[in-house]
Amino acid sequence: MVYADFSGREIVRAPRSKKYKPVSRTGSHVKLRYEHPDTGEVRVVSVPLKDSDRISQDTYRSIAD
Repeated sequence: MVYADFSGREIVRAPRSKKYKPVSRTGSHVKLRYEHPDTGEVRVVSVPLKDSDRISQDTYRSIAD
C-alpha cells in the first residue's frame, strides 16, 4: 500500500479551502459539510485526524471523490 506523508490536519485544509465547514468530530475523525448554493446538493466528507503522519492514497482518493 502506498503512503504519503501528510497529517490529517493538512488534509482537512483542502476541503475547507473549497467552502466545506466542520460539522462534528467523533474520536479521530472530523466531518465536513458542503451545500451547493444553487442546487442545494449536500456533501459530507469524513477525514481521519491520525497522530501518525502516514495516511494511505486510497483514503485520499475517497475524500476527493
